[in-house]
Amino acid sequence: MPEAVTDLTEAELDKFGDNVIEADDVLNMYDFLNDFDGDFSQLFGQK
Repeated sequence: MPEAVTDLTEAELDKFGDNVIEADDVLNMYDFLNDFDGDFSQLFGQK
């Protein structure tokens, strides 16, 4: 397998290296984006 090219530091690779995106994560994001109306102010609780 070829070596991955990344701009992450060793510390960042250690921190994020074990995080895996699973099918449920993709489906949850799909559901969120499907219902999202684009109002970032409301999303982040700003007026």
